[in-house]
Amino acid sequence: MEDIKVAVLVFTLLCCTSGMSLACTNNTSVGIAHQLEVSLSSPVSICIQLNNSEELEPIRVSVTSENATSRHPVLVTVRQPMGINSWTLPYVESGFAFSSVERTLCPLLNNDNSGSAILYIDLSTTQTTPLSVVLNTALITPFKLQMNTPVSLEASPSGPSYLLYEYEDPPTDKYVRINFLSTDNSSDICAIASIQTSFCPMVELLDNPNHRGTFQTMRSVASITARENDTNAAPHFGFFYVVLSVLPTDGVDGSCVSTAKGTGDELILLRSAINNFDPTPYSGLDRTKTVNITVELVNPDLPAALVLPIGIYMLFVVIAFVWIFITTFRREQKKHEESCCSILWCSLCRKYKGTYDTSVGNGKLSGDIDLQEHNSGNVKEDTATDSNGVSEKNGHSTAQEMTQPGTFKINIAMSELGKIDDSPARQKVYYHYFWYLLVVIVFYSIPAYQLVTTYQKLLLSSGNEDICYYNTRCATPWLSVSAFNNIFSNIGYIILGLLYIVVTYLRRRRYRRLEENNATCDHHKKQGIPETFGIYYAIGLVMIAQAFMSGAYHLCPSTTNYQLDVTFMYVMISLAMFKILTNRAPDLAPALHRQALYLMILILVVVLGGLWFEYLAFKIVFIIAYLVLAVYFSFEMYYRFKIGLKPSSYRELHKIHKEKFFRLQHPCKFLTLLISLLVNTVIAGGIFLADASNIDFARYFLLIVLVNFLIYLLYYLFAKAIKKECFTLRVFKPVLYCILAVLMWIVAIYFFTRNVTDTSVSPALSRDSNQECLAFGFYDSHDLWHFMSAFALYFSFILLLTLDEGQEGVYRTEIMTF
Repeated sequence: MEDIKVAVLVFTLLCCTSGMSLACTNNTSVGIAHQLEVSLSSPVSICIQLNNSEELEPIRVSVTSENATSRHPVLVTVRQPMGINSWTLPYVESGFAFSSVERTLCPLLNNDNSGSAILYIDLSTTQTTPLSVVLNTALITPFKLQMNTPVSLEASPSGPSYLLYEYEDPPTDKYVRINFLSTDNSSDICAIASIQTSFCPMVELLDNPNHRGTFQTMRSVASITARENDTNAAPHFGFFYVVLSVLPTDGVDGSCVSTAKGTGDELILLRSAINNFDPTPYSGLDRTKTVNITVELVNPDLPAALVLPIGIYMLFVVIAFVWIFITTFRREQKKHEESCCSILWCSLCRKYKGTYDTSVGNGKLSGDIDLQEHNSGNVKEDTATDSNGVSEKNGHSTAQEMTQPGTFKINIAMSELGKIDDSPARQKVYYHYFWYLLVVIVFYSIPAYQLVTTYQKLLLSSGNEDICYYNTRCATPWLSVSAFNNIFSNIGYIILGLLYIVVTYLRRRRYRRLEENNATCDHHKKQGIPETFGIYYAIGLVMIAQAFMSGAYHLCPSTTNYQLDVTFMYVMISLAMFKILTNRAPDLAPALHRQALYLMILILVVVLGGLWFEYLAFKIVFIIAYLVLAVYFSFEMYYRFKIGLKPSSYRELHKIHKEKFFRLQHPCKFLTLLISLLVNTVIAGGIFLADASNIDFARYFLLIVLVNFLIYLLYYLFAKAIKKECFTLRVFKPVLYCILAVLMWIVAIYFFTRNVTDTSVSPALSRDSNQECLAFGFYDSHDLWHFMSAFALYFSFILLLTLDEGQEGVYRTEIMTF
């Protein structure tokens, strides 16, 4: 009840002092300090006569009272000719009571054209005994910000401060960027940097329910971009204020989020809560923050920034077509006597002393090479097929087949896999990958863009730039997009994705000739590796989808929508790994719905990881499940997915290895899978390190998928070398593409590691990583990652497309599985 009476009395004093002029007890001028005593019976009124120059300059008022309490505060009222400002001592913010308060008075309110400019400062309190109060006033110079001229500004939790910036006359369409850079001794102090476009008095207080303009939390660095003639953001006749408000605390681990969340509503609730108890006197370290503020013109070289990358990509497209013309259409084709079994002999790596005997049905070469050992097993050729033209058994042998000799044979020729359907009809089945993925992409992208555009609108309407993680020192706005450069830089994925689809189409046309030859040949006389071009088309489509989803993510990058940027990365890597796996095992290709189920499980694991990554129980369950699956799939891959979960399979394996004392049929593959298990064990244990390093689960899981893909790709290349496959001109191209891919990835990863944002930490800490533009005043290092990774992905997938090009004219009796 006593608190209510005090509040009513303070409110009455405020109304009285604002409605009537107390007699001046002291006449003074700016720059003179006053030691005063204030009590209930002895209020104080200071009159400051302003001269002509002082009317146009801001005045900083500082009031300190060490013995004022929250129950009997000192009310300070500053009356200017055109406005009134007031506050109490002690000043309460976030549960802390500050005994000293500083305020900057707006110079626009000092002159009402009446011929006199007098500043009244009234002090009053409900305390019956005198309270000691120290009053200081000073002019702020310089107050106006000039282009490219740094100005130092000091502020504290109880003493926010601001400066003025005036636009050119008339305003232009150009953007200006206001940079805030902390000095060394105050770089770890959290603050809110904002620009406000309203008239005085300024909204400096953190708990003010009114809008604070456009604002960011900062620790060391902050940058805010504004357009000069934006009538929605600048209804202030050609100027705005740059405001710095220091937070009372630095939050948890210096995250600067203790009082700076949301758009201000939490601050209001916080102030309402602390009114119910006495605030704690602030006795911490000095939290005066010094910031150098610079205004610069955002003037990127847009014609060069937009046209040059497109020109480079178009030039690359032309070079790619010229290269295809030289290496494919203009290549001299050798003529062979047999129309259905023409062979491009590999003269650089093998020298045959015999000739192929077409009378031998098992594909035996007369001379030094005898393939009879590869055909010793009884292979069942007539296999039922499902809708995808592959085995209905999904690669698992029946119980009857498990008793046949050679069932677990690994080092075999492709001709021993049985009757493989490589007809044109099989190609049409794999085109479903392209169309099904197209439907998924459309339905996935529509709600994704709806989500991020809502975030973008919320940012623009609330002014809270902590919602999205931008590189504010380089972000270039366009229309309602805050960082257009991060979106436009994804154009490489679109152009090179389309190029990859066209290259796949040209290669498909050339492959038809091999299909026509194989259609008329005996099973053992067929040539080349069965291709599935629908998967290549799907990979090109996913590259294009990656551009759009990366653009969606960069509309408002944050932890909540990071999934948008990596979803189709999983799809790309999974399709590539699936293609390599089935190159030498076309009989094991799963149906499309099984492949879709596999991708769905991947995404589900990533989603669950994002929700429960911080819990120890999830980490333990994930490690156990991951290692069990790693061992199981390694076992299955070694035996070419002929094991399954049937007990009879394991009994047959036990019988075989008991007789042969576990003699390895494929040491190279065994060693690769063993290394893979060791690497995966280390990665699984690294989940704790990832959590400690603030690496989110989506990035961690992407690393898992990528590492396993690289291990199998390296094994595939190594196995080709072990088998001494041809090193002709056709194999020169994959080697060249591999070198180019590695070089592009090295450059791309270099730019990727130069982090300009970090969504795993608070927005204020993320801005410490912000960097200036590197190219044309428009692109930062992340944009260059987009450009270079587009080339790296293209060369990687072209390598995948041409990996076995040298086997096109080789009999399948000579093409080994591995």
